[in-house]
Amino acid sequence: GDDADVEETWETKIDNAYASAKQEMDSDPTSSEAGFKKVLSEDQAKGRYSFKAHKMLCRLYQRQGQIDKLLPAYEDLLHWTHSGITKSEKDKAVNKFIDRCGNIPNDTMLKIYDATLRILGEKHESLWFSCKVRLAKVLMADKALDAAERSLRKLVTWGTSGGPDAVMRKAPQLLQIYALLLQIYIEAERFDKVQEIFAKASSNEALSSVPIPIKATIQECGAQMFMRQGAWRRAYEHYTEAFHRYDECGDNRRIRALKSLVVATMLAKTVSDHVVNPFDAPEAAAYKNDNEITAISALIDAAEQKDAPRFDAVLADPKNKRAIFGDKEFFKYLEPLIQAFRMTKLRSVCAPFTQVRLSYLAKEMNISEEEAEQMCVTAILEGSIDALIDQPAKVLLLPEPLSADADRSAALLEWSRQMAERFNTLSRGTRKFSHERPESATVY
Repeated sequence: GDDADVEETWETKIDNAYASAKQEMDSDPTSSEAGFKKVLSEDQAKGRYSFKAHKMLCRLYQRQGQIDKLLPAYEDLLHWTHSGITKSEKDKAVNKFIDRCGNIPNDTMLKIYDATLRILGEKHESLWFSCKVRLAKVLMADKALDAAERSLRKLVTWGTSGGPDAVMRKAPQLLQIYALLLQIYIEAERFDKVQEIFAKASSNEALSSVPIPIKATIQECGAQMFMRQGAWRRAYEHYTEAFHRYDECGDNRRIRALKSLVVATMLAKTVSDHVVNPFDAPEAAAYKNDNEITAISALIDAAEQKDAPRFDAVLADPKNKRAIFGDKEFFKYLEPLIQAFRMTKLRSVCAPFTQVRLSYLAKEMNISEEEAEQMCVTAILEGSIDALIDQPAKVLLLPEPLSADADRSAALLEWSRQMAERFNTLSRGTRKFSHERPESATVY
């Protein structure tokens, strides 16, 4: 009777207040904020309507970029509990909110993850793991690699602890951790760790069942490792797999993988006759005319053909700058090719002479006179040419003319040799992580 009418009137009043506040989120944020707070104060049951109001306040502050209000509101949501709201519903709400935080600065996201892990803890295992992974990604983006590694190493311990059933259940998550660790160690040039983690990831039986982007990342990191080891054929095989998997799931990293595959293919040809042109596959052929791919293909083709003018033109073309020089990691593979080709060209220019002016070398090689002199110094020290430099006269002196190199693969062979030497040297040492870490980042 009367009690039911009162209850219906109260719920209708709260429902209307909630609906009005939600409708005003974009048109009148101040009124919307007041409306949601009214719902919180007048919800006698402190139940589902309060839960929805807490969620929408977080969403409102996130949309408006009101960081000072967002963090307290988010902590209120995390602390809020009610018997009518399941753990699954709360986890879904938190995950959905975090997914919408693309406009939030990294330092604030670190505080959001910190609060989530601190307040909810490991009892919300799926959400806890997701936040740990997200936290590591933010730290990686901020180049706080040491903090990211520490956090992920603790996750490895979690993923490998418990009985056989628990370890098997957590195997896909462990592979996600391995994929992140591989990226950290690649960037830090800790090749011993890359090899260790790649071996564990490759031998994990769950590899075939993890999401495609994770498999592709592991394959790409393995390919980078093999490039550094001078194992061109294996690098070629793993880049092929990485490209096809990135392409399969529509991941933009497919272009980077294909660029690297083009380079690996050319290197693999120096050691194996059984290397297939990647563009024979229709998936790769679709990107053959992509600006980044055409730049790399043109550069390598010019080197193979010993076409010096075309090689220099490709390097000098402004539209190729991003493809060739934009990715520092990728340029590590191309730089030895550029040096090897120029060294081959240096021999070719000097071949008929016993004296060559540095100004003439610079003009013929389309570089500055200072660069020409430095290249001559490098060639002499490496034993590529037997010569002396008369610095006052700025003349390169050779005891006898050089024999012209008719082998069209000379530049690629020299490239292969330089790549192997460079990365074997690098792999004997490691670059330490930066120990800078944002103050707000608490690693659990």
